[in-house]
Amino acid sequence: MSLLVIDASVAAKWFLAEADSDAARRLLDGEPQFAAPDLLFAEVGNVLLKAVRRDELLMRRAARCLTLLSSVPMDLHPVAGLAADALQLAARCRLGFYDAVYAALAARTGAQLVTADESLARALRGHGLHQLVRWLGDRETQAS
Repeated sequence: MSLLVIDASVAAKWFLAEADSDAARRLLDGEPQFAAPDLLFAEVGNVLLKAVRRDELLMRRAARCLTLLSSVPMDLHPVAGLAADALQLAARCRLGFYDAVYAALAARTGAQLVTADESLARALRGHGLHQLVRWLGDRETQAS
């Protein structure tokens, strides 16, 4: 399996029952090679906290999810080293800065960004960056 950059929209689906959660969990099969900016933990933590506040998840389960996330084999990259590239990508593709950080990491490592965020995938593809992104909702992604 080649290196995949995983964004928070995918990692959150590893722990929450949402659309395409099964496809996200299948990415964990075998011996996956993942990379992510260290921003991933803040974003997934925020998603889990929102689920706790909506009474969809117990706090102890949310804490366990973060522990499990830290056990997933993944190369973490500091946002500081990606910031300049992310800013350029965000401006070029009209992305939010956080989303652009993941895309910048994919571009830098030659990996593919896997996202459950269809608008992010569309924005990157719309700027000729098809090879950079895989949308989790694509049937091809779900089959792999």
